[in-house]
Amino acid sequence: MKNPLIVCAFIVASPSPLYAEWDNTEWALNELKSVYKCGFCLVADEEYRDIYAIRLPKMEAIVTLELNEISEWMSSIPFRQADLPNNPGPAPYYVISPRGRDDRVQEILASRAASYHPSDGIELNFSNFISPLWDGGAYDRDIMIDNSTTLAHEIYHGVQSAMVPGEEEHPPTWFTESTPEAVGRAWAESKHGELFFNDKDYAQPLHNPDNIYNRDHFFYYLGDILQSEPTIAYLGDLDAKSGHDGHDGLLWLDTFLKGRDELKTGAAGVGLAEVYPRFIAAHAPDNTYFGSSDGEKQLSTSIAAGASSANDADVPPRHIEAVATTYAKMSGVFTGTWSGMDGQDRIYVNIVSIDQAERKDETRLIVGSILVPKGERYLTPVYAEAGEPKNPMHVRVTNVAETPYESTSQKVNLKLETAQIAIPLPTCMSQGREFELTIISPLAGAELQGLLGPGLSELRVSAGTLSADLSTYTAPDREQDVYFSITLPTIDGTTKEVLFKPVEVSDSCTPPLVGNMVASFNGDLRDFWHSFGLNSHGSTHWRAVLNIQTGTPKAHPFEMDVLIYPDDGSTFQLSGSSEFISCNRSDPATCNHSTKETYRGSGSIVVGRGNLEIVSDGENIWLEASLPVSTDMVNRGPFSYTQTIPTRWNIACVSADPWWHFAGDQHAIFIHGGRTAKLDGSWIDGSRKEIEFDCNETWGGDITDTGEYSASMHLQGLVRVKPQ
Repeated sequence: MKNPLIVCAFIVASPSPLYAEWDNTEWALNELKSVYKCGFCLVADEEYRDIYAIRLPKMEAIVTLELNEISEWMSSIPFRQADLPNNPGPAPYYVISPRGRDDRVQEILASRAASYHPSDGIELNFSNFISPLWDGGAYDRDIMIDNSTTLAHEIYHGVQSAMVPGEEEHPPTWFTESTPEAVGRAWAESKHGELFFNDKDYAQPLHNPDNIYNRDHFFYYLGDILQSEPTIAYLGDLDAKSGHDGHDGLLWLDTFLKGRDELKTGAAGVGLAEVYPRFIAAHAPDNTYFGSSDGEKQLSTSIAAGASSANDADVPPRHIEAVATTYAKMSGVFTGTWSGMDGQDRIYVNIVSIDQAERKDETRLIVGSILVPKGERYLTPVYAEAGEPKNPMHVRVTNVAETPYESTSQKVNLKLETAQIAIPLPTCMSQGREFELTIISPLAGAELQGLLGPGLSELRVSAGTLSADLSTYTAPDREQDVYFSITLPTIDGTTKEVLFKPVEVSDSCTPPLVGNMVASFNGDLRDFWHSFGLNSHGSTHWRAVLNIQTGTPKAHPFEMDVLIYPDDGSTFQLSGSSEFISCNRSDPATCNHSTKETYRGSGSIVVGRGNLEIVSDGENIWLEASLPVSTDMVNRGPFSYTQTIPTRWNIACVSADPWWHFAGDQHAIFIHGGRTAKLDGSWIDGSRKEIEFDCNETWGGDITDTGEYSASMHLQGLVRVKPQ
């Protein structure tokens, strides 16, 4: 049965149909059933009868030919011979006029465009097939396309009846009506070159749409995933078994998919839990496919110029029905003035994730046409410039259990983070030397390699070699300037090549390094030891490796109610120096080599990703930071050189000003790494907006057998504080 529906259209190309023959592909109008008679005709009845008598043969000329063409087309797919009366003679169809019938009959006739029954053939609705005819015997194009869809829909009901006798006796369902509707769409596309679908809303359960005809889009494009040719040919196999499985057709569909060789990975079948997300990724790209979704819950980050990160997340969580999808539009928005910043400081990444879900293993994340692997996040690089992106991210999350009919609705929280990717490089390095690359970002391992590995946003270098895991760079063997570069998508939909500042590769930077000198300190940094290796082709080449560990600091107590929030606008300044005097091991009196190091660092502190943390032992509180530091090394002696080394220092500092500590029954809230902890305390001075940290260390003394060592370090900075 086919009900009249409102549809929309778009133009597609289509091949010409192929022709083959069933035992019978011919149709004929049942004139006896179609004639309109009135016993005591009023003038209006006679006029109606005369118009009807004129239009009926005009309709017959159009419809008979089309039914014949549809039957030939279906036999060429091939579908099974439709179950129709009068076989091998022409199959009957007829029109029933609603005029003169009681209200109940008129209501039934008006509710359907056509209907099928194996004993009667196809019944056509007067309003769809007689009333719209022009006097010249033609339909408007949109009506003709809709009627073509209806005719193919009803013949396919005959195919269903032939495969599963008695199927038409069941109440209509989403699968018994949407599969014929998909066939009707395919026929209309083949005949008229246009493809129409009913309203699509995949936020509703696949198996329980508001309108049982509205899964024509799903069954049509499922054939695309199954590599069916033509697209709907696979329905001849799917409908060979009844979908009345006691589980709303979900077991029927899942079993069918798991048996398809096109989908198998090895011996394992692929069911609806995998195919449905694939379908959404390929054929439901934006909000027009999710009318009843929580799509109004859009997520957007706002990143000020120079800020390291920003995020937005669902509060409260969004709802996903069983075997359904939720949709969200997401955008990373850059604000402020970016134009004066170096390109290498404008490398960012948008990170989309399912932050929380009641049953995360039953969800799948989709962004654009990308179906993200289970348990992973979606990453896309972007070049920072002021404005909103021209093309926002269309994010979908599906909810299907491995056994689809066991699926239930659930709540999920989506999250969007936009974060900077910093790649500090040395200004100078020696030929052939290996440099440890430190990439500062919220990504690591496979995520980082996937983002900056081969592809559009690949980190490239003009000379030398980057390791596949991006952990090291080896300089070329000859002197030159080396350029690192990366190509990034922009917010206007184009791309931008970012060229880093050059790295000078030269012999003047440092000699080849062999052997080691290691200096280690712990406790109060006054108990230490060191050793260094000698002898490499008669030379004494060595590299210093300095490890500084300050131990656990004493934390100031906390006094009053305060919200301590080390936000991304916090900054740090770091400076320090050390000097090592090397003495010859065989002749301790000869001390003719020294190394002096100066440490410096400043910039924004990235919060919640290990760069800055608030640490508490339950009573006291202090700050821990991992901060980028440049070390200028100056060697004096037979092998003099100057070198700049980017590295990271792990620092633990307490407030220089003990105006805060824990006390009483009040509480303070500490935001750290996305988590919130409530601790006892109260606020002293509401005017204070910053916590200053200031650490000083000095140490030195004699080093057994080898000479002297002295060093000092001074770290200072500010962390912003917001009163609650």
